[in-house]
Amino acid sequence: MNKKGFTLVELLTVVILLSLIAIITTPVIIGVLNSSKDNLHQQQVKIIEKAAERWGIAHLSNMPSADGSCHVKINELSDYLSNSENLKDPNTGQNMTGGVIITKNGKKYSYKYESDNTRLGSSCTA
Repeated sequence: MNKKGFTLVELLTVVILLSLIAIITTPVIIGVLNSSKDNLHQQQVKIIEKAAERWGIAHLSNMPSADGSCHVKINELSDYLSNSENLKDPNTGQNMTGGVIITKNGKKYSYKYESDNTRLGSSCTA
């Protein structure tokens, strides 16, 4: 008699092989996802810093005139962000908060995004 179907040993072998593949690939997939989130966050920080540069060009009178720094909150940069509704922290899903520290050293300005809501330095707005 010719029976069609799989034996228990064949089914267990397939299950074991699929389990091994899952065990091997899961850490790789998790690493890629975490790396993607980190890259997205860094790109969003660059977008915010570029918006602060554009804000600074439009508000030269509010920029630090001597060596020093001031703070611009993200909500003050909304006119200079193309997609402000998409600036969400990839790890939490919450809107990004905080602001940009604008520092003047000599003739050059530097911009650094700070993700907390503490006010570092004086406000750049009057």
